[in-house]
Amino acid sequence: MTRFATLSLSLLLLFNLNAQINGFAKVQSISGSALTVNSPNETYGTFAVNAYVIVMQMQGADIGTNTTNTSTFGTLSAIGPAGLYEVRQITSLTRTSGILTSVTLNSALTNTYDPTQSLQVITYPTLGSGNYTTTAAINTLPWNGTIGGVTAFRVNGNLTLAHNISADGAGFRGGLKASGGGNACDASSYVCAADQDHGAKGEGIYLITNANYTNSKAKIVNGGGGGNLHNGGGAGGGNYSAGGNGGVGYNANGCIGGGFGGQNLNTYTSGSRIFMGGGGGGGQENNSLGSSGANGGGILLIKADSIIVTGTCGRSITTNGGNTPNSGNDGAGGAGAGGTIVLNVRGMRVQSTCPLTISSSGGSGGSCTDPSTHGGGGGGGQGAVIFSVPPTFANTTISTNPGTGGCNETGCTSRADSGTGPANSGIINSGSTPLPVSLLSFTAREMTHEVAFQWLTASESGNSHFNVQRSEDGSGWTTIATQPGAGNSTGVLTYHDRDAHPFIGLNYYRLEQVDFDGQKEYSQIEAIYFKTGVNTLHTYPNPVSEMLTVEAPAAIDPQSVVLTEISGKIIRAVASYPADNLVKIDMSALSAGYYQLSLISGGIPYTIPVVLSR
Repeated sequence: MTRFATLSLSLLLLFNLNAQINGFAKVQSISGSALTVNSPNETYGTFAVNAYVIVMQMQGADIGTNTTNTSTFGTLSAIGPAGLYEVRQITSLTRTSGILTSVTLNSALTNTYDPTQSLQVITYPTLGSGNYTTTAAINTLPWNGTIGGVTAFRVNGNLTLAHNISADGAGFRGGLKASGGGNACDASSYVCAADQDHGAKGEGIYLITNANYTNSKAKIVNGGGGGNLHNGGGAGGGNYSAGGNGGVGYNANGCIGGGFGGQNLNTYTSGSRIFMGGGGGGGQENNSLGSSGANGGGILLIKADSIIVTGTCGRSITTNGGNTPNSGNDGAGGAGAGGTIVLNVRGMRVQSTCPLTISSSGGSGGSCTDPSTHGGGGGGGQGAVIFSVPPTFANTTISTNPGTGGCNETGCTSRADSGTGPANSGIINSGSTPLPVSLLSFTAREMTHEVAFQWLTASESGNSHFNVQRSEDGSGWTTIATQPGAGNSTGVLTYHDRDAHPFIGLNYYRLEQVDFDGQKEYSQIEAIYFKTGVNTLHTYPNPVSEMLTVEAPAAIDPQSVVLTEISGKIIRAVASYPADNLVKIDMSALSAGYYQLSLISGGIPYTIPVVLSR
């Protein structure tokens, strides 16, 4: 018999009424860039050649010697590969009788993973071909101990939310309640095999393979402990913060039967290591009125240029932990911890009348509805919301709150512990995630005779180069400039380039970012209507290190060329233009920086920015 709680029929129907977008498979083994897989689920997402995938380690932590029947049982000893993930592209795959059996990636994985401890590969689809508006609510396939628990996608443009996105209760599973008939109190058991007197521990980042570790009140890393005899409450699961302890139980008289809250993982959480919320521990019942622990929240990975909410109210992005039901005169189950949201976006545009809610909070523990004190369920710990840029977005509420502990009796004279930590401590500005470059801005600006570009990145991961692309009609694109990327960076970087020969009339521009593995991202499109006829005035090379050449077309009759500092101080003036319309200016003795070149023709000045680099 399983020791974990299962989703109710109503919750399963809710999932079926909404959209899922990912496919999953369990990784059995790794050999170089080849993954052997089993247990695939391609109902909502298909693995295909050239498609992108995420490899993610769901469990893999170690408890070392913390295996004895004491209060330290289940304490984390080493984090191992748990929570690590990275993006790759499929170059080939194999199927046996139509069932996926292997996936070969475009390069070997950077991190060291352990396929024996819940490693999965997840499809990472691109929604739409540019900007994308949701067509249905997006929910997450619940974690089943092998696969699931994650929703991941990208948009090559702006993501407009017309529906909610949720991984609520899709994470690590809650422990089952224990159904017994005894009325003694057991405060001295911390770990045992499944029985009727000790609720099951919630699931977490430690994979339990020993049947003697499954039940009783000690935590199992971030999985909440189960309630002990008599009517002890299950504890809340942990993630960024710890879960709350379960209520003491019936007629405790100093005998504490409640479970211990799941451990916090905040020192390990980052943009490149993330966790599902720990499951709550099961309560202990002897009147068939107790409840099992709730599931933790799952994981959401979303990459887009910006998130837009306009004209549709009540939108949300959530990975909240599950709540547990009330328990009558028995022990209630512990709540699930919040999961993790990773938002690799450069901004949000949210209508003031329809604010956006982003939440990864712990669930609430169940209460005991009896006048006598029993064991309420512990509240779930906070999850994490991780941003690639500072999360200062208007009309957006971001929260990671600890869940509330349930009441031990109807008057709520006492209650189980709530999840721990100051509210919203799980909101993180990471600056870097395994999801690629975070583009802050791309702007195009009309100059007198050319179009100047500037773009900023908040972080770069595996970034090979940038291409500035131009189009006359917004559909066919030509690369007009290329600049190398930084590879990997976590600080803000600024880039400049220009179009020295724009079309007369309308010009469309966009930025193409290319990773070392060939993966591409695109900026928003900038449109410039270029009016001047001086679209062939040219300086080269620019940026320049020594000799700058200034070339004007035959249609222009220049009277003078003046080179100045940005302050306006004149560096060099050429009174007349040579017959070949070429002026050469020696800049080798000048300091590196920005200068301005002015060409006067018919009393009309034409200005060119010049960058001197060393």
